[in-house]
Amino acid sequence: MTLDFGVSGNVRFSDLIMWDRQTESWWQQISGEAIVGELTGTILTFIPASVVSWREFREAYPDGCLLVRDLNSGVNYDSPSYVGYDSPYSYPDLLNRAPDTRLPTLMRVVGLSAGGQDVAYPFSMLSEEPVYNDSVNGTNLVVFYAGGTLSPFPGPQNTEKRVVGARPGFFWRW
Repeated sequence: MTLDFGVSGNVRFSDLIMWDRQTESWWQQISGEAIVGELTGTILTFIPASVVSWREFREAYPDGCLLVRDLNSGVNYDSPSYVGYDSPYSYPDLLNRAPDTRLPTLMRVVGLSAGGQDVAYPFSMLSEEPVYNDSVNGTNLVVFYAGGTLSPFPGPQNTEKRVVGARPGFFWRW
């Protein structure tokens, strides 16, 4: 079954809740699991994706296409709903427990699973070592980091642009 997703406007554990138009089930973004509705308990197949700057995209795909938002939708895309959300001084909302304090609140990480083990590489670490070699449960891998990408969330005055970096990819080695 092919599902079309929309944003519910709800947040759970400081994470976006999506909904699908076919069954109206609600889906937790971070886990890809349906949490309400006909498909409750179903987990979406994870497809890795990279967040890169527009400049890097244009250089890598000079004939690539850009999905243009519907300018007649009435949505003001120039004024995001979550101003300052990913600020290092922000605190996650709607948690039913204290956040994990091993990293600063809302620190960006590269997260992956290898050989049944989950691992996270903080952007703060990767910015110091942008090509990082590691072995996880006997699986060798390389994690890449690129600086220069701006946060999609403007600062408190809706004008502040913060550089947050990006993860252009990781590759398994054998």
